[in-house]
Amino acid sequence: MILDPILDMFRGKAVTIPPLDGAFRPNTRLDDAPAFAALTEPDNLLIAGDRLLASSGNAIYSLTARVEPKVVETFPSAITALALSPSGDLTVGLESGRLLIAGKEVPLPSGVSCITALAYAEDGALWLANGSAEHSASQWAADLMKKGASGSLWKRDAAGGDFRKVAGDIAFPYGLHPMGRDVLVS
Repeated sequence: MILDPILDMFRGKAVTIPPLDGAFRPNTRLDDAPAFAALTEPDNLLIAGDRLLASSGNAIYSLTARVEPKVVETFPSAITALALSPSGDLTVGLESGRLLIAGKEVPLPSGVSCITALAYAEDGALWLANGSAEHSASQWAADLMKKGASGSLWKRDAAGGDFRKVAGDIAFPYGLHPMGRDVLVS
């Protein structure tokens, strides 16, 4: 109909270019790159001194170019998050809801059982993303389909002590990047 373009403005319809279509196609550089290391479930990456560490399932591997990945440590459940403290302590979040710092379990507030991201600020404060109050980290798709927004953001001061809730009602936070006294959350 001749009036459709004019009426579309009022109906909320528009002609748009789908993302990554036409001139905006993605490149294939990652697909074409040679494999650096072969892991069955690569997930979290971390630089620890001169080593690149990666989690895969319930293990942490040390990765070096042209060398087979070496197991650094294994855990009783899958690893969901990794971070390295300013003093060099390895911090690990597990699918079971446990948080370990330098191998020692750290008590978590009630309702924190889905650790999806960890990050240390320059001052040593530890930021923690709790993906969902209802689902585990591996059940992210169920949380997405239910349009869940029960995730939360927590902070523990460098001196230690308890975690305090900074934000709630977040839709499955999955990444943290401290910037000064603040943190970016994805």
